[in-house]
Amino acid sequence: MASLESLQSRALAAQSFSGYVVDDKCVPLEIVYKGSGVVTSVTVQSATDIVLISVETAGTITVTSTFADSTPDSATRGETLGAVVDVINASPYWSARIIDGFRSTTTASSVLLPNSAVTAVAERGELVYKLFLDGSAADAMLYRVSADRGVLNDDFGRVKSQIPDRMGIPGGKQGAHRVKVNQIKYKLDLDADTVNGVRIYEVDSISGAATLIWSAIAIDDTITEHDFGVFPITAKEGNDLVVGVIVGTLADKATNYLQVDYTRE
Repeated sequence: MASLESLQSRALAAQSFSGYVVDDKCVPLEIVYKGSGVVTSVTVQSATDIVLISVETAGTITVTSTFADSTPDSATRGETLGAVVDVINASPYWSARIIDGFRSTTTASSVLLPNSAVTAVAERGELVYKLFLDGSAADAMLYRVSADRGVLNDDFGRVKSQIPDRMGIPGGKQGAHRVKVNQIKYKLDLDADTVNGVRIYEVDSISGAATLIWSAIAIDDTITEHDFGVFPITAKEGNDLVVGVIVGTLADKATNYLQVDYTRE
């Protein structure tokens, strides 16, 4: 059981945040180059593959994850986001992390955008190649609530592998951190109201397995709020929460949005 002192410290360190995503702007995957060479290109071909090319001391290196490849232990496997991340992270030159998505999210049905070369953006002190979720292809809008949303760096630009854990060990497991969802607000153009369409999953920090812990009916094209008040949806220490509206049909619409108000401790 946590001590009174640790509980008080956690409460004092708590920070409130609001995540807001609009049509086709969920970020299921972020990729960071960590080599010492030069990136030639990062390219997504929807429903086909992701190709990462860099020039290293050993020559031109290409990392490919093919969405139709579901062969176990294949060097180009990529039928799910989890498989894509595993292929990329097996390279010494690249790192990837699933953000607004799940390891089980399928990739072969044109759910990843853009269908083109990807330009890196500077965030958190790292150059990030962002892939976006095609909401009408996935019929979903998702947002991950986590202690941070970075790949190699945290949200303050600190290198995660150098941040001491609560035992003072650099790069140790950040098990003392906890996240809570306080409120969900959305307006999405659905085909119809959908039973259990609004969902919260808890994602295990080790396995990446997602467990449904809360759900409610999704209301079509209407501003809808779920306020958890003094009883926020809380993850176990170290785990993430993924909030999503997952339905039979989600239409592209400029007014679509999902807002998640949450706390990090």
